[in-house]
Amino acid sequence: MNPLVPETTTTDPATSLATARSMLESAEQLLIQPTARALQEFEQRLATAAELLRRVQSCLTPGDSALLDSALQLRQTASRVALLLERAGEFHAGWLARLTELLGDYSALGRQAQRLSGGARVSVEG
Repeated sequence: MNPLVPETTTTDPATSLATARSMLESAEQLLIQPTARALQEFEQRLATAAELLRRVQSCLTPGDSALLDSALQLRQTASRVALLLERAGEFHAGWLARLTELLGDYSALGRQAQRLSGGARVSVEG
C-alpha cells in the first residue's frame, strides 16, 4: 500500500485517472534535472500513480468510452516520462563510464590514459 494514496481516495475512475496523470506530470518535471534526490522523489510519485491505476483497473468495465480520452492523455504522459527516464539513465550511465575510465587510468579504447602532470590543475564549475 502506498502511503501517498490514502485508503479513502475516491474510486471514481475519472478522478483517479486525472490524479494519476497529475502525479506523472509532476514526476516528469523531476526528470528534467535528474539528480539523485529528484530520482528518489520521482520513484515515490511513480509508485503513487501506479497505485491509483491499480485501483482504477478494478473499477473499469470493457467499452467504457467516457474514460478513453483520460486514458489516452495518461498514456501520452507516461510515454514522455518513459523517454525522459531513459535519457536520465543514459546520462548517468555515461558519467559513470567516464568516471570509471578516469579512475581506472584507462581510456574508452582500453589504453593507458594520459595523466596530467603534477603541476596541472583542472577546475570544473557548474
